[in-house]
Amino acid sequence: MSCASNGSFRLGEFNVHPDKNKLTVEHKEIKLEPKVMAVLCYLADNHDNVISVDELILQVWQGAVVSNQSVQRCISLLRKSFNSSSTDEPYIANFSKKGYQLLHTPLRVTHEDVPVKVTHAEKGVNKSVVGYGVIAISLLMVLVSFSIFYQATETTPPADVRLFTKITPLTSIVGYEYSAEPHPNGSHVVYVENNGANFDLVITDQSANKWLVATSSYPWENLTWSVSGKELIASFYAQKNVQLFQFTINLTTQKTHHIKVDMTELKYNILSLNWITNDELLLTVPNTYPNENYQFSTYSLTLSDRQLRKHNSKENIFLISKYENLFAYVSIHNKRAAIQVFSKSKQEKTLITQWLDRDVPKDISWLPDGSGLLLLENNNMRILYLDKREQALNYLTENTLYRPRFSPNGKKIYVTQQKENHDIWNITHQGKQILQSNSTYIDRDAKYSNSGERFIFISNRSGADQVWLNENNKEQQLSYLKNNQKIEFIYWDQEQSNVLIKLAQNTLQLSIKNHQETIIDESPHNYPLNFSSITKDYLYINAEKQRSLWSTNLHNPHNKRMLITDLGLTLSLDDTVYFQYINKLGLWSMNNNRIKLISNNIPVNSFFIMADHQGVYFYDHDWFYLEFATNKRSTVFADGVFEGWVSDIHPASGWLLNKTAANEKDIVMLQLK
Repeated sequence: MSCASNGSFRLGEFNVHPDKNKLTVEHKEIKLEPKVMAVLCYLADNHDNVISVDELILQVWQGAVVSNQSVQRCISLLRKSFNSSSTDEPYIANFSKKGYQLLHTPLRVTHEDVPVKVTHAEKGVNKSVVGYGVIAISLLMVLVSFSIFYQATETTPPADVRLFTKITPLTSIVGYEYSAEPHPNGSHVVYVENNGANFDLVITDQSANKWLVATSSYPWENLTWSVSGKELIASFYAQKNVQLFQFTINLTTQKTHHIKVDMTELKYNILSLNWITNDELLLTVPNTYPNENYQFSTYSLTLSDRQLRKHNSKENIFLISKYENLFAYVSIHNKRAAIQVFSKSKQEKTLITQWLDRDVPKDISWLPDGSGLLLLENNNMRILYLDKREQALNYLTENTLYRPRFSPNGKKIYVTQQKENHDIWNITHQGKQILQSNSTYIDRDAKYSNSGERFIFISNRSGADQVWLNENNKEQQLSYLKNNQKIEFIYWDQEQSNVLIKLAQNTLQLSIKNHQETIIDESPHNYPLNFSSITKDYLYINAEKQRSLWSTNLHNPHNKRMLITDLGLTLSLDDTVYFQYINKLGLWSMNNNRIKLISNNIPVNSFFIMADHQGVYFYDHDWFYLEFATNKRSTVFADGVFEGWVSDIHPASGWLLNKTAANEKDIVMLQLK
């Protein structure tokens, strides 16, 4: 797409730098997302016209199917950025039912920093090409034309990208629906509908007639039709046990009967489930939860005798998807995925193709003709063809996507999209609730500073996970991570001048002052616990095989020592580490490499979140405080008093917790060209 200036241009009080995705005003620098800058550039190129939402989608999003909400979000972020000037003048006008227009004329900034008005004559006839003149001292004008391609976090889709011609909801109900699984006949779909207290398993046909198959107090998952379409498997996870149901369904009479299989051997929920024969299922399950070391097991389940058999595989398979005699395996090593397709017969197993060193996908399924795989990776859908071609399915949305499935004829995709909004609240020790962050996105995992006067948190409000700072109720973005990386969690360093960011592949040190990012740990298995930016002393947990505590100094990182093994939940305060051993009653501390039992009054595998040297806060059905001196615990808050989950506690400032302000799931059908 084009821009009003091939370098920088002036807009009112602001200097706009498209190549750097930033605005500058009054010695302040404001970063913009690439797509937000692209919207601003298009409005600047066409500043004499009112630009409709449809035109912005066509020109800026290159014809990809996105919602009006995407455009409105970009306009909102631009207006928020322009509010940073000392004046209150508006920069973007909204004409009801018509579109948007800039209220300032863009002025090109020459090499002498003299603003020059951008005229229509300076813009090429084709909106994707910009003509510009370079004025030499000899007054010789040379006209050079070139195309500017948008190459930031998103690129122009290649020519073979499938676009969607139509987006329609599966049902007319707005609320909570998920996990659509098309029937092999193509005329029916089973899905889950939440009506408040219960989760209903529902089948609908092409005429929107639906009927209830079963209901549960727990969310149904792993909906899978048999090849014949006469059997349906569904499961739910309840009270640390998996319960699986085999439904026999007659679509004509709408009659069903089911067999319940209690799978008490499985302590964690099923990740993937496939029919191998009419009597055998293949499933994958995590070994632990939380699964920090990404270890998984594969099982076979015989339905006739309900026998569950664990495979002795060392391949660490995360997901499996089957098509006829083809098996797609997703295995994980060092938090990177390998996707391999095998052809299996009774005699042999043959590798057909593979894709190595990829981001871990959330979901995988087969194309209806078996020519490739539909992958959900970093909230983007992609097709991996067996001939090694890849194809991006360019559905841009701000919602979180789940479980895309092709219809049997390959003409549409059913996908669940979830709109989540999590806010951060402060609960004072007196019980007063104060809203701390209020965006339409996910704000999470807030951590107090030592003083309790400010806190850091993770938010996806700028389009991807970034670290933000709240100080005196003013919010500031600290990180500008690229490649849409998921932040696992964040910590303050000892000096409170840097933030430690744990990503899937490494750990970063982020300077609060200059926003500089430095890799301090390149291991995907290490989780930072304590770090001094001055001395470079570094304490971390390694979760590769068993949770163990290590210490080193980054001036000599190869000189490292293992301090504790079989480590349960752990936290660090100054020079002291408080921890539990896995499956052991009590709480221990370590200081100066000396370990001692502090209390035996904390249950096995408890969740504790903050210590203050006089005691520790922990959760055991209610929230308690254990005082070290007396070894007595007192109830702080009863469970259920406050909705949400606690992320930090400060002795003076109170509790930080996340609350879900909005959580909607809906199934949409994406019609392919």
